[in-house]
Amino acid sequence: MKATGEFDPAVREWEAKPAAEKTWANIKTFISAEYAKENKQNKLSAKQFRANAIQETAEATEELIATLTEAHTRQMETLVKSTTEAMKEMMLLLKESKAPEQKTTDEEKKKKRDEKRKRYNDAPVCKHCGKKHPSKTEDECWELEKNKASRPSGWKSTKST
Repeated sequence: MKATGEFDPAVREWEAKPAAEKTWANIKTFISAEYAKENKQNKLSAKQFRANAIQETAEATEELIATLTEAHTRQMETLVKSTTEAMKEMMLLLKESKAPEQKTTDEEKKKKRDEKRKRYNDAPVCKHCGKKHPSKTEDECWELEKNKASRPSGWKSTKST
């Protein structure tokens, strides 16, 4: 026991006892008690070691989370700022490129309506369908088979009725 160095205080205490107390029965009891104390201390040390390790891990994790959160917050702020600036630039470009809207006056609307009415009234009656179509020539009439592809959907012939 002396050579291990683990029980130095206990060995010194045993050696300090009077020779009359150094019996086989007493040393068994003494060693058992010292072993129990040492074992109990080792258990406490192991528990304390685990508790310290857990505490250190928790602190390290907390620091890591704080660092990551801080870095993420900075990244988000930078992203929001750059996106906002890009949106402002886009809005300016849109405003600059947008042609000013021309407002049609009532007089201009009336003039346009009169021109359209005059064109309709001046258009001849089509010999193929019997209608006026001022924006098309008689050769472009939908009644003609050659213009079948240009007919709108739902179109019905006036000749078949």
